[in-house]
Amino acid sequence: MIIYVLIILLFAFSFLPKIRNHNRFEIINNKLNDFKFTNSILLLWIVIGFFTRFDFSQMMGDIIYGEEIFDYNNIGFSSFSFLLILTARLLNNGRGKIIIILLELFFWSFRYFYYKGGYAIGFSASYPDDLIVFYDFIALFLRLRQINILKPTSVLHKWKIYVAVILFLTIKIFIFPFPHDLFWVTKRVQKEIEFTKSTVIGDWSGSVSYDSSWYDTLAIYRLDTIPNDLDIFLITGVERTHTDSTHTYALKEMSQIISDSAEISISHDLITSSKSPDCRMDYWASKFGSLKHNNSTEYGTFRIWKLDQDSLIITITEGFGKDYRYKLQRE
Repeated sequence: MIIYVLIILLFAFSFLPKIRNHNRFEIINNKLNDFKFTNSILLLWIVIGFFTRFDFSQMMGDIIYGEEIFDYNNIGFSSFSFLLILTARLLNNGRGKIIIILLELFFWSFRYFYYKGGYAIGFSASYPDDLIVFYDFIALFLRLRQINILKPTSVLHKWKIYVAVILFLTIKIFIFPFPHDLFWVTKRVQKEIEFTKSTVIGDWSGSVSYDSSWYDTLAIYRLDTIPNDLDIFLITGVERTHTDSTHTYALKEMSQIISDSAEISISHDLITSSKSPDCRMDYWASKFGSLKHNNSTEYGTFRIWKLDQDSLIITITEGFGKDYRYKLQRE
């Protein structure tokens, strides 16, 4: 939402004479009047959007996120736009350029309002992702600027481009923030979960690494011998103190990474580990979810980093703190 407000302020400030008449503003404006320059920037912007998933994202709430770059939807949508924009660049026929650019804009607009997510994220799905809003602002601005350069109509003046961009963003943020093909997205996510469940079943062995931490006692003071002016924290390395009925202890936190052998057995959604109790795997998406005891109390979370027929890398997090990272091979 911060980016949305900044875009509106940028539009308002662009009318100030000191800014409109500034040399740098004129240089940028002249560059953007060159069709090939604007077209090149847009092609580069689509490539950046593809690899960041900003060009096509279906993030929603805290349910859909962590999207794959080489998802077939991302490849298809971004490639189609890229090819149309590139074709318009290579054509010599002015009318053909206009038709293709208008066709791509129609396609992009339909995808933007109907398919695209990222405008309702977070726990309550109540705010847009600022980076996606910024990406779409630039993407739409460059598309409309191309149309303005080719001048198929005298209606689209430069200041109207800003109005159109702000109108698009406003409608998306406040009226159509959710991807409207959510039913099919849910079906796809469920299919991916079922594939992961079937692939991960089996007995695995390998290694596990985790942090081991404890407090080292640097000094001990009897309560009746501590002078009033003693500042225990002046002792080098002291990070906290602990007091019982008779003594105060000056403590320092110590930690080290422990590596150990490990075995895991997974049957459907029940995971049995040598380092954690038996838990039920409650998938939120294909690669991560929560862990629950059989009585449904929360134990922690899991995240699968790599999975194929022969190897598995998975992190099991106990509560909110301790991570066990397993690197395993199928037995």
